[in-house]
Amino acid sequence: MEDIMDFVQVSKDEGIVTLTLNRGKVNALNEPMVEELKECFENIEKEKTVKSVILTGNGNFFLLGSIYQRL
Repeated sequence: MEDIMDFVQVSKDEGIVTLTLNRGKVNALNEPMVEELKECFENIEKEKTVKSVILTGNGNFFLLGSIYQRL
């Protein structure tokens, strides 16, 4: 199984889900990427067959930036 969203590529093989961040040269973090990751983890949580999750970045960078939520 493989799904490609705007910024996160999702693949699943034998109970292992790999989420690959894929946003430009440095995988710059922004709100839409965070929302996609949130959606991915919510979907993974519902899957009974998932044993583990690998979070990785495409290219030379895992992730660049920070984001915070105002209360």
